Amino acid sequence: MITKELREHILSVREKINRHVNGQEYELAREDVQELESILEVNDEIRDDVHFLSLHTMAAFYKRDKNYTKSVHYSKQALHIKGMENEYPGFVIDTFLDYAELEREQKHLPKAMELVNELLDMLKSINWQDMYTYGMAYSSLGKVYLDEKNDDFGVRYLEQALNYFRKSVNKKDLIIGQTTALISDVYIRMKDYNKALSLYQQLLETNQQSEDKVSEGKTLLKIGEIYFYIDAKKARRTITQALKLFEDVYEDKHIDIAKGNLLLGELDETMGGIPRAIKYYKRSLDQMDSFYKENHFLIVYVYSKIGTLSITINEWDQAEHNLEKGLDLSDGFPKMKLQFFHALGKVYSEKELYEQAFSFFQDSLQELAKDGRKQSKGYADTLQDIGFNLRNQDKLEEAYVYFQEALTIHEQLQPGFPEESGMICMRLAYCYENKEDNDLQKAAFYYEKGFKQIEKMPDQEMVQEALAGMIEFFTRMDNPKKKRKYEDKFVKLQRAKSK
Repeated sequence: MITKELREHILSVREKINRHVNGQEYELAREDVQELESILEVNDEIRDDVHFLSLHTMAAFYKRDKNYTKSVHYSKQALHIKGMENEYPGFVIDTFLDYAELEREQKHLPKAMELVNELLDMLKSINWQDMYTYGMAYSSLGKVYLDEKNDDFGVRYLEQALNYFRKSVNKKDLIIGQTTALISDVYIRMKDYNKALSLYQQLLETNQQSEDKVSEGKTLLKIGEIYFYIDAKKARRTITQALKLFEDVYEDKHIDIAKGNLLLGELDETMGGIPRAIKYYKRSLDQMDSFYKENHFLIVYVYSKIGTLSITINEWDQAEHNLEKGLDLSDGFPKMKLQFFHALGKVYSEKELYEQAFSFFQDSLQELAKDGRKQSKGYADTLQDIGFNLRNQDKLEEAYVYFQEALTIHEQLQPGFPEESGMICMRLAYCYENKEDNDLQKAAFYYEKGFKQIEKMPDQEMVQEALAGMIEFFTRMDNPKKKRKYEDKFVKLQRAKSK
């Protein structure tokens, strides 16, 4: 037995820890935790409720402190003390849930599942009636199953959790929205969009009844995201509705307005409305500048979007400005930096600033090589881009080397890209035909090899263009037999198109 004075002192230290934690005075709390640890180490005969309360407090502190080892150590000890579920059930429940969360964070999923199941057994044994506790337990169990990539079981337990939460808290409670979002995300992953939609529509009704405009707008955004997969028109209408709410509620720029414009940009990009997509991306960027650091991932991402989409509509100056700006901010995002290098290479190629283009393409090749991707399609595409620029400068002796290397990579890719390989062959053939020490035999070989791949393409205009090139080549070569062969193919293609 411990003395009354020691008991009171331990409880006093414990109260000080809780008070300091609640006041966010963590260093003061740490000093008290260390004192409590020393007391328990010296008085190892303590095995009563004071010991349990102390262990619970220290486990909770170290969990907040992200000290996995100590938090688990004290959680284990606390749960080994018998009878506490009757005297301090709330603290025992908290210990189980915190311990399970720690094990889940460490990817010790079987242990996390075991702890939650032990908790559920304990709740049944003491006839626990609090619905919120059951909601937390089933939520924890559902998340463990999701981490195990078992979406069916995960969503089943999360839906049980949501039902318990609905019975125990106000419909507007944060836990309802968080659990709804998690279940909805799983349904989206499972491509069950209608169930995802139904959950958010229920939440929307609650928000509208309470006249909570901000929550209503956020929920509309989520509904718009779901419609993104099933009905583009409804997606646009819903996101636009959310933006109008935000613009009425927020007096200044806001992240929700930025997100809404970003979603509209992605929607228009998907639907092929590139100029309008760029407009929305610019609006989103204008909002983000107010609350994100300039090198935040989303800001860099939007610069990339505006720049690369501008290329597709031949807005080269706009592309250059946004890509250069994004490149300067992309050091923390190597994959995006690679995209900037390649896109800027294309911009300067179009502007016939070939030395600058070559520099960016070389940077792109170096990044791909560092990432172990020298045999990738991206590497081959960049080699082709360099070959194009050299061809445009009539440097065919150098160009054909790049085309040859690109073709070698393409022929090793699994699955392959036969149509693209065909186009590389045609470009390689052009180099063999026209470079100073030309090789007409190799030119003919690569023209025919390339055409065999191109004629499989569904794009009949491309096939027709390639046929015209074949006829011209064999006309130049004074080879009437080969010329007639491709003329016959040309006629058959024309007849097929006219039917």
